[in-house]
Amino acid sequence: WLGLTSRRGWSSPDERALYPPEPAQRVTCAVKSTENRHSTACAVPHWRAVVRTAAAWTAACLLAGCAGLPFGRPPPAPQAPPPAIEPTVTEAPESEPVPAGPTPAELALIRDLSEDGDRAIARDHLSYPARNSALDLYERVLLLDPGNREARHGIERIVERYLEMALGAAEQGRFPAARSALDRARLVDPKHPGIAPAEIQISLLDDADRRRFALDGDAVRDRRSDAVDVLRQAGLASRGDGCRAEIVARNDPEGRWMYQQMSESQGRDRIRAQLSIGGPPRVDVLCFPDLTPKP
Repeated sequence: WLGLTSRRGWSSPDERALYPPEPAQRVTCAVKSTENRHSTACAVPHWRAVVRTAAAWTAACLLAGCAGLPFGRPPPAPQAPPPAIEPTVTEAPESEPVPAGPTPAELALIRDLSEDGDRAIARDHLSYPARNSALDLYERVLLLDPGNREARHGIERIVERYLEMALGAAEQGRFPAARSALDRARLVDPKHPGIAPAEIQISLLDDADRRRFALDGDAVRDRRSDAVDVLRQAGLASRGDGCRAEIVARNDPEGRWMYQQMSESQGRDRIRAQLSIGGPPRVDVLCFPDLTPKP
């Protein structure tokens, strides 16, 4: 099948017709002379050797990667091109609109409401009744201008006034009124830093031992001995541990005279006293329980 013939010839007449004899140069002959004998040897490749040679060349080419030859590896299939990457468009976030400030008409209204709120505080119309109270007026200002500092400061003044009223009532022994004022302060601003200390002080005053030394107004005015005796007793009671005195006098000179008489009482401890202008003349002595933890 490669145009070569074997020594046996063709296997059939059909093969002889398909493969006619080739020219003589296809067969190589050599003449040997040995011992006066002449012999001719023609080297014709056997068909099995030809097949082995072709198989060897094919295997070598496959190992070497001869993909371009017809008996080599088939060429790799063409790869599809990578998909095109579309650019991502990122939209910038829309900025929130800046709220506009109050109009000139609203500014005039804010000014009037703030002034009315200040006058309401001066009248102690703090939050009740609610209509046109100081709290109501300042809250209306904040509706027009949420960041208004004057309105926020006005609400803080309302809380401080309630705390002042609560402590004043507790000093006078009117503890239901003191706690009522404290509750109203908590309703206005429950996070105000002055509420907790005021509540503790009211509780201490409520738990204190209170003694009242009443005085006759005429006896104090005339500086009589019966008034002096009562003031000496009040002074002695005020020298105890954890005790203090509250002097109520009609004027400052009268209060100073009352304190001087109390200081002349027996004892060495200094008298701690507070003077309030009012009437009728009296001395309230408060002795607080010992809160020092015992070992």
